[in-house]
Amino acid sequence: MSEILKIMTYNIQVAMPSHGIRHYVMHSWHHFFPHPRRNHNLKSIANVIRPFDIVALQELDAGSIRSRYVNQVDFLAEVAAFPFAEQQTTRNFGPFARHSKGLLSRYPIHNAQHYLLPSAVPGRGTATFCIGSKETPLFILNVHLSLGARAQAEQLAFLGDLIQQYEHVIVMGDFNMSAEQLQSLDVFKNRLYLATDDALTYPSWKPKKQLDYILLSPSLKVQHAGVMHLPYSDHLPLFAEIILPDGFVL
Repeated sequence: MSEILKIMTYNIQVAMPSHGIRHYVMHSWHHFFPHPRRNHNLKSIANVIRPFDIVALQELDAGSIRSRYVNQVDFLAEVAAFPFAEQQTTRNFGPFARHSKGLLSRYPIHNAQHYLLPSAVPGRGTATFCIGSKETPLFILNVHLSLGARAQAEQLAFLGDLIQQYEHVIVMGDFNMSAEQLQSLDVFKNRLYLATDDALTYPSWKPKKQLDYILLSPSLKVQHAGVMHLPYSDHLPLFAEIILPDGFVL
């Protein structure tokens, strides 16, 4: 019987809850200074991700003034009891802010790598690791793409080169583009498909766009996928239950 893998991608906005456009202005100082609700919100996020096997997280802080020097990847891994984690810091402003991504796993990881993505403005990257056998692993990527269409195309081409050697692939994260834009690009053609292309993830208080995606190789099948309507960020988390190939051992 094939195994089921529960996965999630979640842009947590440095654990800042948002309930309307006005919060981008009224609460903008939260991006630079600590707030007592941030750790409370992090604990709520830990409860959300706890049931999953693999979680890709974007927009975290690796420990600075604004997070009260809490490494948010380490915090979530510990509170949600993930034994394996990878963190990538792509913009390091010392004590003021350390922009990071996290990739968490309940299964042993190997071949962990961090890459900077091509961009005119530095600060975009992807963290990757493998689980399962070293001969035929499951290759997992956590991404957060730029806002501009040209940079996005270059970054997707870079990711396309990374996955070429792997049969089983999961790419997930914040792509900052619509499903129509993503599907119009040829870079993943015949190599990856969307777990769902009708799951609106942004803004969390009144979702109108899908910016967050889970892409899978044809060897992986979707049993169920959707979003969770939660108030802990300006994005909603996207999840999927994946059927692994027969005989695949985690």
